[in-house]
Amino acid sequence: MRMTHTTTRRYPAAKAARLAFFVFLGALGVLCGIAVPAHADGIALVIGIDEYENLGKLKVCGNDARAMAAALVAGGRFRRERVILMTDGEEDASLRPTLARMRHRIELMCDLASTEDTLVLFFSGHGTTVTVKEGEKEKEEGYLIPLDGDRPKGDPDDANRAVPMAWIRERLQGSGAQRKLLILDACHADSGDKGVGGVAPALASTAIVLLSCDRDQVSYPHETEEQSVFTRFLLDGLGGPADRDGNGEVSVEELFAYVKTKMVDWCLRTGKKQTPTLDDDGKTGLILARRSFESAVSSDVDETRFREAEKLLDSLEAELPRGGN
Repeated sequence: MRMTHTTTRRYPAAKAARLAFFVFLGALGVLCGIAVPAHADGIALVIGIDEYENLGKLKVCGNDARAMAAALVAGGRFRRERVILMTDGEEDASLRPTLARMRHRIELMCDLASTEDTLVLFFSGHGTTVTVKEGEKEKEEGYLIPLDGDRPKGDPDDANRAVPMAWIRERLQGSGAQRKLLILDACHADSGDKGVGGVAPALASTAIVLLSCDRDQVSYPHETEEQSVFTRFLLDGLGGPADRDGNGEVSVEELFAYVKTKMVDWCLRTGKKQTPTLDDDGKTGLILARRSFESAVSSDVDETRFREAEKLLDSLEAELPRGGN
């Protein structure tokens, strides 16, 4: 009996980079079966605050934000120029998250986004919920507290103390972006705050909302004190382990499933309870990270199909205008 087999080949990085460019034309993706997600660009505003001017200090929020900003860029869905990092430690004063600057940056991000963009707002810091009167009725309103802010008191001046979740909802609703994600790690242990877990899900009709903990729970720091537990598991999952179906992409749903499993393991080990929540109102398919083009096209590919793709790419390349070196 004669045995036949298909040989495979691993191609160098230079060839992979050239092929990756033409993936956008659809040639290589069709002929070699390499999945390339649409909408490679997103816009992210990543905020972390530790050294509050009027409230208790936190320890890990700046690290949360810096690591998250780096992870979004590394994941390939967000260009570095489109990930804006705001922490109390920034040398550029315009990037320190005061009330005015936070509101300005959120509004700017929402205004500039087009229908092709994905918006991500990540916040790690003090968040709280207060009861406010609306006529004869009472309702709960959530707030994210900026660097120079203070704890809301349930009166009309609260908008001058913190950023209302209702205001964020209005800005997101007015944005042209079709895909919007809000990640909140905003009820830290020992903060004395009630947190936003009870009111943030109201934003689910406008954006996908991923919260570090459920109502009446707190967000704990990891034992290393480098990040919060929630953000630590987010970062781990974005690096690839959350990709359950092995397609080279990490969706919000996959990331949440990974974080939730890891959080259960952590709770069983520590005896503490923290339950992350996801409210997506039926919105699915938002991709936060993907396998790099280079790793995709340099992996083992059927040689016959690769050669067919290469011939097509050569013909396309011959018709392109030549630049300099």
